[in-house]
Amino acid sequence: MEKYLKALEFDKIKEKLETLCQTPLGRELACAIKPLTVFEQVMIRQKETTEAKRALEEGSIALQAAKDIRPSLYRANKGGQLNASELWEIGQFCYKAERVRSSFNDTEKQQRYLLLFNLACRIENLSDLQKELLRCLGPSGEVLSEATDSLKKVRKEIQVLHDQVKEKLDHYLKSPAYRKYLQDYVVVERGGRFVLPVKQEYQRQLPGLVHDRSSSGATLFIEPYPLVQLNNKINLAQQEEQREIDRILQILTSKVAEKAEEIVSSLEAYGQLDFILARASLSKIQNASPPRLVTKRYLNIIEGQHPLLGEKAVPVNIHLGKSFSTLVITGPNTGGKTVTLKMVGLMAAMVQAGLHVPAREESEFCIFDNILADIGDEQNIEQSLSTFSGHMTNMIDILQKATSNSLVLLDELGAGTDPSEGSGLAMAILEELHHRGALVIATSHYNELKIFAHQTTGMENASVEFDDYTLKPTFKVLIGIPGSSKAMLIAERLGLSKDIIKRGKELQRRDVLDVESAVSQLVSEQRKYSLSLEKVNCLRKDLDRARQIVQKEQKELEEKKSLIIRKAKEEAASVLRQAKREAREALRTIRMMEKEQQAKKAVTAIEQVRTRLDELEESLRISLKEDIVYSPLSKEDLIPGQKVYVKSLEKDGHIISVAEDGEEIQVQVGLMKVTTNSEDLARVKEDNADENEQKVRGSGVGSVLLEKSKFASPEIDLRGKTVDESIEVLNKYLDDAVLAGLSSARIIHGKGTGSLRKGVQLYLKNHPLVSSFRLGERGEGGSGVTVIYLSNNNYMAGGRYR
Repeated sequence: MEKYLKALEFDKIKEKLETLCQTPLGRELACAIKPLTVFEQVMIRQKETTEAKRALEEGSIALQAAKDIRPSLYRANKGGQLNASELWEIGQFCYKAERVRSSFNDTEKQQRYLLLFNLACRIENLSDLQKELLRCLGPSGEVLSEATDSLKKVRKEIQVLHDQVKEKLDHYLKSPAYRKYLQDYVVVERGGRFVLPVKQEYQRQLPGLVHDRSSSGATLFIEPYPLVQLNNKINLAQQEEQREIDRILQILTSKVAEKAEEIVSSLEAYGQLDFILARASLSKIQNASPPRLVTKRYLNIIEGQHPLLGEKAVPVNIHLGKSFSTLVITGPNTGGKTVTLKMVGLMAAMVQAGLHVPAREESEFCIFDNILADIGDEQNIEQSLSTFSGHMTNMIDILQKATSNSLVLLDELGAGTDPSEGSGLAMAILEELHHRGALVIATSHYNELKIFAHQTTGMENASVEFDDYTLKPTFKVLIGIPGSSKAMLIAERLGLSKDIIKRGKELQRRDVLDVESAVSQLVSEQRKYSLSLEKVNCLRKDLDRARQIVQKEQKELEEKKSLIIRKAKEEAASVLRQAKREAREALRTIRMMEKEQQAKKAVTAIEQVRTRLDELEESLRISLKEDIVYSPLSKEDLIPGQKVYVKSLEKDGHIISVAEDGEEIQVQVGLMKVTTNSEDLARVKEDNADENEQKVRGSGVGSVLLEKSKFASPEIDLRGKTVDESIEVLNKYLDDAVLAGLSSARIIHGKGTGSLRKGVQLYLKNHPLVSSFRLGERGEGGSGVTVIYLSNNNYMAGGRYR
């Protein structure tokens, strides 16, 4: 299949994928990607890409670039010693892999990204090794002094010796007695030892070891005798330092070798995640969608755009496999026939490789065992093949491989030879592939093929639309209408003599002229129909949009009305409860004074007040209950097992039995069996079975909190909004968050220019509900997130206002 995929330019898709990968293993997987032929495998790959795209859009996963550490791991496993730079890179990979692994610790994220989570589970816990490597090594490939106490000690000793040498050298440089002997007032190094540049004639005045001389011989580089012993000590200390470094590297290499198998396994999982995320990134770049996979032999591309043409690609609708399995596309050159062929083949290959395609989500693809294509000029001078011979060589191979589950794409079928023979051969090839049951799309200029497709059951004509006035193609595919080459029209518009055009038409066969005329008329009618259909669709969309707006506004009005009534009654209930509390407090105080006669009278009076308050509260409870709208039960619903709400008991239950006359109905409510009638029963919504009971019993402020706590999210996303829009949304969110009892929350504003972050934080600074805030840390979204801590002092605790 590789040869045919190259003809479809699948290798360019692979190149795009490779550039999006961040690891060598990911790039290797991208380079090796190819269409799969097993339905279940394709389905899994598509789900992986969809999950990864969602994760990227939601910022749930961040995979960092990593170098290829496999050669180092191989060497360590074979007993070789790694240098500090190699060990540092391994430590860096362990750190990055651990970040990815730990990012899936959240249970909700594990369920939301199940396939990615399963892959991340293959990353081993390498945190101990990572910490040890990064503790001992620096990013520049050096062993840090903190690696061992011995290394720290010897380096400190070297520093002390260096300071002593520097002190003595400064004495020589600054002393008037020695300055005249020096060629220059600097300290230089020769053979790892510190020396002075001394004028040749003063060698005896500054005794020491001569390590080098200048090219002219005028300068001698002398190590004064007082420095010899110090420099010797430095050399010995440096040798000891190197031995300690070698020992540390050997120990670290051994630790890497012990974990080599786990690191390789983690590296493979990390590379596969990188490959999947690259597929997701390509989907985002191409504005692509996951296709619908079907088991039937069917292909339906809706508003498909060629994956390599970008924004300039014209959306194309094309389908194959239902009413016809062979499609013959005809039309003028440069009209888009070949581009359409390549688009269909390339999209089919991408889908089977687990990639999304730039088409509507409703597009459907079956899985092909082979995607076979004969596209382009197959002329080969070296092999002495003409264009026709090249095409025939391809056709022989295609006919050997094509099955009922194959997709066959043929460009200019039968071209390159005598038209009468070419058309006959083309019809025979199409007929053979059609009988095998393959899905076939072929392009041609032959009128005989148009007639053949029209007369053969299961075949259909199509054309690429061409504007007769502008002489430019629209690149749209019109299924059901054969195309015309427009040769005479194009030649006339380009300035060819009218006499020659006229004579050409006279010499053209009459049956061909009749076909061309009929085709032109059909295309014209099709264009008019398409324009009318577009207008109708636009009007329908406008009407749907208007209806949705009206319905939304009506719903909002109803919700506001209900909310106002509910709020008023809840406020009344709150006042009643407050009054009752005050009455109970007064009663408690007066009871302490029972010995006095007046207190006893007061107790009686307050008891009467409390009774009246209880009556008012009960009246209010009944009023709230009346707000509940019950869904009535039909006769068909009155069957054993049906869940119901018993209004008189304010409880849920299920029907046990129904009398023949339907008057008496026995219902099981908890441990109790009751007999009632249909008017006392109502339908129970599955998603909110206890809603009615909660409304009646939780009519106070506590019920508001309960509702808020159900829907309050611990984070809010403000990306894409202006500062003013964000503040409006944020103000409501803070109220809901405090009512829900949240102690902290995350505000996602993104990084961008930073203006939204500044505006949000300026607003938060003076907000009474916000006690403090900070930028997100590494695992929380960094500077793209602000974490706030909420103050609940002004709000109720346990369902009551303070």
